[in-house]
Amino acid sequence: MSAPVLSSNAERLLVDAGLVGDRESLGTLLAEIAAARPDLRLSVCGDRETMVDGVDTIVLPDGDETVGLQDAHAAGRLQGAMVLSARERILGWARRAELAALAPSMGRPLAEQLSAPELVLSDAAAVLLRARRQREGRPFLVGVNGIDRAGKTEFASRLSDRLEALGFRISRVALADFTAEKKERRAKGYAEADGLFRKHYAMERLREQLLSPMQQCRELPLQIQYDVYDLSRERVAEKRNLLLERDSMVMLEGPYLFQGDLFSFFDFRIYLVSDFERAIELALGDLEGKKREKRLREFQRVELAAQSLYLKQDAPWKRAHLVLRGINTDAPVVERASFDLGLGDFQVGARD
Repeated sequence: MSAPVLSSNAERLLVDAGLVGDRESLGTLLAEIAAARPDLRLSVCGDRETMVDGVDTIVLPDGDETVGLQDAHAAGRLQGAMVLSARERILGWARRAELAALAPSMGRPLAEQLSAPELVLSDAAAVLLRARRQREGRPFLVGVNGIDRAGKTEFASRLSDRLEALGFRISRVALADFTAEKKERRAKGYAEADGLFRKHYAMERLREQLLSPMQQCRELPLQIQYDVYDLSRERVAEKRNLLLERDSMVMLEGPYLFQGDLFSFFDFRIYLVSDFERAIELALGDLEGKKREKRLREFQRVELAAQSLYLKQDAPWKRAHLVLRGINTDAPVVERASFDLGLGDFQVGARD
């Protein structure tokens, strides 16, 4: 069985002529798409009256549009295609045929919806939900991991919004909530970078209060309570309650998540690849002069050095079901996607 087509990897866009009312409007729509995504080959599906000269057209018979699509797919005309349509019958057929499917939102510019960040986000949601179906009826924990400044927090927020729009309840948790107490963070015997990697977060508290209760649960709903540590006040600021039901997921984001045996607690693991150069650029921001030089030395000596220890020891991208590169840029890509939770045979892309 071939791997599904991901939206961000599509080479062709099949546009449903039913999105617009006439041939002139269709021509305008195709011109808009071509300007936004000149890399995509365009095809159209619809009736003969909506054909546009010079554009490959799949004629859909009256009564059952999917017959024409099936024939075109069997003939190899839809290889690597993403289907753009507002008709659920056509979108459903595309998904069953392992093609990417996109229903445009009329409230947003189409160029934005076809941008790399939006399509990668759609792919992430689609791969995650496909994997979640293998864990129906039990708690589902998603981990979002990457080096500092890889874009973990913003990506987790956008992915949560996308999933909530689909009807799921997402509880977002930050590893920062599990910051270790001051005396533990400053324990002697560790260099700065090593201490940040091994001592900054209370991983045992994370395991006891969140990870183990979720893993051991066999029936929903599940009530979980955990301590939220406030670094600015150096104390537990509150106890947070999570109620997990059948339509719930927990999304935990932060560094060092997939270390040791902790990775086995996550039902779905996402790793964000970022170049250190890009991380440095984002960490320095608008700083100038001596402040910039000081922050650069500190970031390289502590944060990036700690991340290097983690990457060398645990190779977290190898433990991820979904590997995304460049989320902190304007041109992210799906580097690897696994469609079974065992990281087995059904993959898109590869990374050594």
